[in-house]
This record gives sequence, structure tokens and C-alpha cells, in this order.
Amino acid sequence: MGLLRRAGRQRHRRAPQATVVVAGYPRLFAGRPWCGPVGTIDEREQRRLDAGADLLARTIAAEVRRHRGFAFADVREAFEGGGVCAASPRILGATRPAFASFHPTARGQATYARMIRRRL
Repeated sequence: MGLLRRAGRQRHRRAPQATVVVAGYPRLFAGRPWCGPVGTIDEREQRRLDAGADLLARTIAAEVRRHRGFAFADVREAFEGGGVCAASPRILGATRPAFASFHPTARGQATYARMIRRRL
């Protein structure tokens, strides 16, 4: 991740006391049957995608630990129960237009902000 190295140099030069918080990815699904208006993602596939989010979070966290002045915000627990198709989701499902699909809702953005603030 050359990007973190470059960002670290910039941080050190411009704000040596600053902490850069890198947020991880939440698990996307709430463990419920698919409710989206487009396509189908069965529960087995949802579990596989969520396992991918876990792998991604572990990978990012390991890389962040290698860089002084950086902190990792693991958001997975904070998003637990708020995935796609939850009663009160923090993650959007499939949307039209598609660019917003599987991104945080306003509530999800607030969850990210809260978790990042905790790491500062």
C-alpha cells in the first residue's frame, strides 16, 4: 500500500502530531432473506461476501499497523444488525441508480463518524 506510505510522509511533513484514521468496511448483510428490487443474493452468498469483508478488514488493519501515526477503525461491530435488509439498515441494498448500492445510509455515515472519532 504505497498510498499509506505517501500519506504518512505528507502527515509527518505537514502535521507530525496528527493521527490518520483508516476506517474498515462493515459486513454488508443482516442475515435476512434478500429484499432488494434487483437480482438475488441468497443467504450463502451473503455469508461469503461478509467473510470477504472480514478478510478485507483484517488486511487493512494489518497494513495500518505497519505505519506510525495511523490508526484503524474497525466498524464491523458498530454496523452489526444494520446490514442490507435490516429493519433499520445502515447499508443501502441494490439501488437505482446503481452507484449508491451497498454504501452507507445517513445513519451508516454517522456510525462511521462515531467510530473514527473514537480512534482520534
